[in-house]
Amino acid sequence: MSATLRLTREGVGIELIRGQFEIAVDGKSVGSVKYGETVETPIEPGRHALRLRGGRCSSREYSFDAAEGGIVTFRCHGAMVWPCPSLNRTWGSRSSGKEAGGTER
Repeated sequence: MSATLRLTREGVGIELIRGQFEIAVDGKSVGSVKYGETVETPIEPGRHALRLRGGRCSSREYSFDAAEGGIVTFRCHGAMVWPCPSLNRTWGSRSSGKEAGGTER
């Protein structure tokens, strides 16, 4: 049985980077996400690294553990203009709630 990576792209205000973000797990592209979209992709249970890329910009790498049958949830957004210009200059806001088996590190 596999685990699931769920990624939602949302934010408040206007994103400076438009278009879609490429989703890479363990250095391999597993899909992309557009603003306002939620995507899910199956992953093997175990330790993984998540990174997003939009054009020349990329997020820092986030490590996480995925349990068999679990869902690991992340939220992301690009650099924002108003109302919070300093809010997360790159992607990678992690959702505070994990579901069934995902743990943050």
